[in-house]
Amino acid sequence: MDEYGQRDENGNFILTADKNGVKIKEDKFEECMDKIEELNNIEVQLSYIPQFTLEELDSLNLEVKYIQELIPYIIEE
Repeated sequence: MDEYGQRDENGNFILTADKNGVKIKEDKFEECMDKIEELNNIEVQLSYIPQFTLEELDSLNLEVKYIQELIPYIIEE
């Protein structure tokens, strides 16, 4: 974020309108998107399998499509 994020006059990151991210410097936007794509393409192998209970996920208020992605990792209590 230090390289691509916009900062205000106090040095704080400027948030996007929805407050879910940081605004990207206009002259660094394409470079930032390339770096994000590069990160998205990295394959990672976990040394453990994460497991969650439905109770643990409930507080996250996830949409159904995200919960469906997590089904292989959900365990019964």
